[in-house]
Amino acid sequence: MSESDQEHNSPEPLSPRTAAVRAGLRRNYSSSSVESKSYESEVSSNMAEIPNNNNDEGGGALIVQPRKPLREFSIPKVTDQPSCIVYPQLTVDRFELKSGMIHLLPTYYGNTTEDPYMHIKQFFEICATIKIQNLDDEQIKMRLFPFSLKDKAKSWLYSLPNASIHTWEELSNKFLQKFFPAQKTNKIRKEILGFTQKEGEAFHECWERYKEMISSCPHHNIESWMQMQSFYEGLLDFEKDDGRCNKWRRTDE
Repeated sequence: MSESDQEHNSPEPLSPRTAAVRAGLRRNYSSSSVESKSYESEVSSNMAEIPNNNNDEGGGALIVQPRKPLREFSIPKVTDQPSCIVYPQLTVDRFELKSGMIHLLPTYYGNTTEDPYMHIKQFFEICATIKIQNLDDEQIKMRLFPFSLKDKAKSWLYSLPNASIHTWEELSNKFLQKFFPAQKTNKIRKEILGFTQKEGEAFHECWERYKEMISSCPHHNIESWMQMQSFYEGLLDFEKDDGRCNKWRRTDE
């Protein structure tokens, strides 16, 4: 193609005024398209199909709820959190748990170094001294126990399914199952059956340590004769030959 033909077919340059008009039209079209899509997105996210009960033919008439910004769906709100504990029905309209009672309670944080059995023992001791009119012992324990839990232990209680606990037995069993798992039970059983006296440890100190080990795991299920056998086998040789251990024939002496 000759240069003359290319010059003949090329479009004529637009005047400055025409070019400005066309650019303005393109901007208006682009802005209108974006606003339309944004509006449709906001409306669709806030529409709810609500049946119209007044429609005799059941035609499924829809009512569009008023629009609201999308950000409102992400705003945190305070709501009532149902408790995992279902408390027994009261025979009175109201009662009072005084702050002094709560301050007397032992605390359990859920740490691995804590003893959940000891916590319940101490909790029972406090509950035995508390009397509230029209509340029986079951009610008192169930209502006070949550106040004795802190940190990890409190978070555990909050994580339980709603209305999943109805009695003190259920609450205490779940507590022990959580904070005294099978691994811990097996570990203490091995320590009991493999007990050994330390070098330089007096006989009575050794015996007290062994009893504490047994009491730390009441559900060890080790028979008394096996306990005494493991204790005797764990003594130092000179203690076995001394004969003093013949006095300790039962673990409850």
